[in-house]
Amino acid sequence: MTTGLNRLGKIVKRSISLLLTTVCFSSVVHLQAADDHHSAGTNRVTLHATGLVVSSKVASDQATLSVATVEGLAEVYETTHPVLVSGLQISFICTLTSMERSDQSSGLETLCSLKDIFSNEIVVELQREATMGTDGHGFSKFYGVSGGKYAGINGSCEFDAQYMKNEEDLFVGVVMTCNLEDA
Repeated sequence: MTTGLNRLGKIVKRSISLLLTTVCFSSVVHLQAADDHHSAGTNRVTLHATGLVVSSKVASDQATLSVATVEGLAEVYETTHPVLVSGLQISFICTLTSMERSDQSSGLETLCSLKDIFSNEIVVELQREATMGTDGHGFSKFYGVSGGKYAGINGSCEFDAQYMKNEEDLFVGVVMTCNLEDA
């Protein structure tokens, strides 16, 4: 019984931390938003996402490889797209790899699957010159998966990532602004 209560307490604590992280991160988004200009024929979409990071590292004399999964929720915040409407909530799961070499070079690559409540899927590839756990700016590609509601929606994005840590967990908040075209 005590083990069950401890587990429930940890779940509640993580949920509160995730909620606070989302609120705090969303409050700074206006400082990071890109300008509102976009080309004709494209739609601009801004997503806010917050997730829990679970990672592990392998190190040698030459490099350190970090691998992680991130799970969380994203919401369409601002949009001119007719399908990706404001307020749309999407769950996501990502796999991150980060390589830090002894020559001080580093790279972070992420592949994410975002799904709405009906399992319509979007795939996002993110890249930046940094290591996992460091805040920063990067670039990504956005692909609507064929056969679903988002099929044919493709584009390029810029994002800002901010990591937050409590006693036990690491969270990441991302604001991503995309210029999308429909195929």
